Amino acid sequence: MTSKQTSFIYRNGLSLVLLALFAVSLAGQVWTGLRAFNEERADQGAAPVTLARYLHSGHFLSATFENWESEFLQMGMYVLLTVGLRQRGSAESRQLEPAAGVQDIAPGTPPWPVRRGGVWKTLYANSLSLAYLALFLLTFAGHSHGSGRHANWSRDGRGRRPAGPHPVVPAAYTTPA
Repeated sequence: MTSKQTSFIYRNGLSLVLLALFAVSLAGQVWTGLRAFNEERADQGAAPVTLARYLHSGHFLSATFENWESEFLQMGMYVLLTVGLRQRGSAESRQLEPAAGVQDIAPGTPPWPVRRGGVWKTLYANSLSLAYLALFLLTFAGHSHGSGRHANWSRDGRGRRPAGPHPVVPAAYTTPA
C-alpha cells in the first residue's frame, strides 16, 4: 500500500464526509430553528433567546427528534420491506428468480450468535430491524419530550397553566426564558 492509501482520510473518507454533511445539516436546522423560535417569542412579546438557551429549548428538541424519528422510521421500513419484496433492477432487492439469487459464500467461522443458536441467533438475524426500532422509539420519546416542553412554554407565555396532571410542572419541562 502507498502512503496515500494508509492515510486516515483515505481509510475513513466515507465516515468523514457523512459526519460533515450531518454537521452542516444540523447547523442549518439550528440556525433556522433559532430564527423561527425568536420570531415566535417576539410575536408573544418575549425577549429573544441566545443560541445556548435555544439548544436546551423544547422547540429545538422537538424539531430535531422529529426529523430523526421520520428518518429512522423510513429506514426501518425500507429494511423490513426489502426482506420480502422484490424490485426488478434494484441492487438492494433479491433476484426475481429465486435460483438466480443463490450465491456461493466461502465458508468461514460463523459469528458467535449463530454458533450459540436459540434466541441469540434470532436476535442476530433481526438485529438491523431491532436497531432501527430502538432508534425510532428513542427519537419518538425525545420528540414527545421536546414537544411537551415547547407546549408548556407556549401555554405559560400566554398566561395559561402548563399542561399536565399537576399544577406545577417540573423545571425540566419548561423552556428557559
